[in-house]
Amino acid sequence: IEEASGCQIAFGPSLIKGFVLLSEGRLGVARSELEGLLRRADEEGDEYARIIILQLLSHLEWCAGRPTQAAALAVDALAGDDPTQYASLHRKARAEATLGDLATARLDAENARELAEGAKDAIHAAHAHAVLGFLELSSGDAEAADRLADLADRLLAMGLGEPAIFPFFPDAIEALVGVGDLERAEALLGWLEERGRSLDRTWALAAGARCRGLVSSARGDQVSALAAFDDSLAHHARLPFPFERGRTLLALGQTRRRGK
Repeated sequence: IEEASGCQIAFGPSLIKGFVLLSEGRLGVARSELEGLLRRADEEGDEYARIIILQLLSHLEWCAGRPTQAAALAVDALAGDDPTQYASLHRKARAEATLGDLATARLDAENARELAEGAKDAIHAAHAHAVLGFLELSSGDAEAADRLADLADRLLAMGLGEPAIFPFFPDAIEALVGVGDLERAEALLGWLEERGRSLDRTWALAAGARCRGLVSSARGDQVSALAAFDDSLAHHARLPFPFERGRTLLALGQTRRRGK
């Protein structure tokens, strides 16, 4: 689709294409598309589009296992004149959490949540809540289970259909497994697996298989758990998400150790 001269980049098909490529896990072509749009936004002085593109690139680099670059891109987006700076703050917070700077990540995520809720922006408030839940999960805090599962339930009630928009569902499932709420974990997992198959989302298939392994392991079915982790790693082989692959390898190693 060719865009007309003067078409706003932020609402044009090229940006939508970049977002779809990112959702599909095709990070290389998504990066090329978005970086080309960023150059165009700079040339045209389109500050609003520039901020949105930087936010998407920040998420892309986080997915690609480059949290330092993800944080830098979010900071660049924050330097712009953007009334929705919370959209950059929660991306910065997730990158900081991945880098292990939990205190700064929590502060940024709380600020993002408060700003988004004040602006009545439910979508970005949900993203900030998801980062806070991830921080709690990373710290071994059982509160993560309720925070993330309740958030997942609200989004599903709103009709969420694309798992890549809110990639915290595996965190919610893992937290529920951690507190022994396997029935609720199964319900969320069923949705993630179905969406992964229906939309052919490699990330959802890989994360879903990992979560299936966690649920099976918690039920004492080590054979099914190991098979699910192997399935997850097969999906990871065609997905450039090293952090997620690392989580699967960790879960696999823990299960093997318990089974001696």
